[in-house]
Amino acid sequence: MSVPVRTQRWSGAHLVLALLVIGCRKGPPTDRYSEMPAVAASALDQADELELVLVDGQGSGEGKRIIIRDPAVRTRLSQALKKGVQDSHGWSKGCFHPRLYMLNATRAGKITKFRISFECWQVHMSDPDLDFSTSDSPQAAFDAVLNTNP
Repeated sequence: MSVPVRTQRWSGAHLVLALLVIGCRKGPPTDRYSEMPAVAASALDQADELELVLVDGQGSGEGKRIIIRDPAVRTRLSQALKKGVQDSHGWSKGCFHPRLYMLNATRAGKITKFRISFECWQVHMSDPDLDFSTSDSPQAAFDAVLNTNP
């Protein structure tokens, strides 16, 4: 006598639901940090010049640009971003919003770019290619610099 075996088949709806649950997962991914990586902190702290750019819309690089040569302002932005990384506890949202801030740190002619999405709690750093999390707490410091420099 054979025993009927029931096989479960995933319908399209089940698959979509599973992918949505996985894709919307919030939490600390394994490649996120609760402290700013040393290479990122070094690039900000040792920069001769910072350029702050606010990009709205499609992220084309068009937006308000400010060159920051004042060491006190550079330190204020660096400290704000470091605190945001600590406040994030390594958590980020599963998005990258096109309204973002770019911070370009120049040292001896070498530019390290930071693309920051405070809405999604994410930072992407170039050279080296590195991602880490931030909270939205630094946004006030970044906005204050942008608003005091017309």
